[in-house]
Amino acid sequence: MEPLGVECEPEEQEFSKAHSILKPILVFQIEETSSEGAAAVHVSCIGFAGYARMRSNTEMGLQSPQKFSLLQAGSDFSAETLAQGFESFSEAAQQLQAYYQQFEEKVATLNEQIAYKNQELEQNLREKDRAQNYLSNILEGSAVGILVTDLDGLITSANRMASRLIGLPVKELLQTPFREVLPLEVTPWDDGEGVQRQVREHELNHLRAGTAPLTLNLSITPMSGANDETLGWIVNLQDITELKHLEAEAERKNRLTGMGEMAANVAHQIRNPLGSIELFTSLLQQEMPSERAQTLLQHLSAAAQSMNQTVSNFLEYTQPQPLLPTGTADLQEILQESLRFLRQLVEYNNIRVHTDLHAQVSIVRGSAERLRQVFRNLLLNAVQAMVESGDLHLSSCERTITDAESLAVFGQAAQNRALPVVEVVISDTGSGMAPEVLEQAFEPFFSTQELGAGLGLAIVRNILEAHGAVIAIDSTPDSGTRVTVRIPQSAPVTNS
Repeated sequence: MEPLGVECEPEEQEFSKAHSILKPILVFQIEETSSEGAAAVHVSCIGFAGYARMRSNTEMGLQSPQKFSLLQAGSDFSAETLAQGFESFSEAAQQLQAYYQQFEEKVATLNEQIAYKNQELEQNLREKDRAQNYLSNILEGSAVGILVTDLDGLITSANRMASRLIGLPVKELLQTPFREVLPLEVTPWDDGEGVQRQVREHELNHLRAGTAPLTLNLSITPMSGANDETLGWIVNLQDITELKHLEAEAERKNRLTGMGEMAANVAHQIRNPLGSIELFTSLLQQEMPSERAQTLLQHLSAAAQSMNQTVSNFLEYTQPQPLLPTGTADLQEILQESLRFLRQLVEYNNIRVHTDLHAQVSIVRGSAERLRQVFRNLLLNAVQAMVESGDLHLSSCERTITDAESLAVFGQAAQNRALPVVEVVISDTGSGMAPEVLEQAFEPFFSTQELGAGLGLAIVRNILEAHGAVIAIDSTPDSGTRVTVRIPQSAPVTNS
């Protein structure tokens, strides 16, 4: 506060003429002197007799007019004037103190409001963090892959399952164009604004490095803003590989059911005349002893027997496998017997045989005769693939299947446990198979051999499935073929 000056007349009897020339001023000043905001009045007088008496009392606080008049004894100031002045200043000080108290109350109220708002804001932030963590846990724990893209198709968010299905880390997915990750012929961000509101469904075969291909179902949904404008896209990825396998298997079995009914009728119609042909051929061989006639009749008999075997194979393929015996079979012994069975053909074709049979526990539950049929067929295919010479490798070992994908193939994924198997590998250095041929290898009546009926591998797969086993074929043109069979050591026996 600016000082307020009040003029007063000095007492000339007590001051010199030099002092009388000066015009003394009585100064009142109000200022804050304590942390509680109390006000004090500082009074000073220059150039009159009362100055000496006031010198020791320059800071008097809020002095009353009566006390001030006593201090000013002998001066020309009237007590009334000073009393009025102090009364005015006292009122001003009281008003100031009241304003200050009101200000303190307002500050306290504002502080309370700020503290409440801060507390409310902290609570909102905690709730937001909890909601965000809850949503994040749901997304990360989802069995469906989730990608979020902007309007241009750049990936802005991805969960753990999407990373696993695509085969790339989440960091590499972010800010990557969607078409570079999962190429689709038509995507919603290519269509313009007019057709962006509907949900899109796609199926895609996706190849990941070092793993089996996946069949993915993609559901693409627009992400809307507050004003119903499209902000981006949500892409749901679902692995339907196993579902596709089951659908294909169901379709195959339905097809086999129809073929089985037809095969039974056809077999009856064919086998009766075939029986007659074989009977009359045998009679002719007895009545026509000439060499030329015998040669022709032998060809006729062999053709009839071959046709009869084809009919038998067809019936075997189209009919469900019978319940296999609960006995056991020794795979090591079966493999060695199968090699001995083909020894003459192997030697005739100059094929070198390499064996590595190291499975110590090779006993499996099932039919030894059926498994012998499987490995004779597979070894025969390998030998026939090598025209003049080559190398045939046969190995066996024990293995424990633990990864979820492989367990799912055996139908063991739900049990979530390790599965001990005997693994048999047959490889050759023959001509190999092109990809389009490999895709149809297990289809009935498909064969690359002139004399083959195309039922061998189809029957092999049926027998192995009845034993709870799996078969896989890897082949490259001009580089040979590798067949892997995995049979559980204690696989449950089921009907095909």
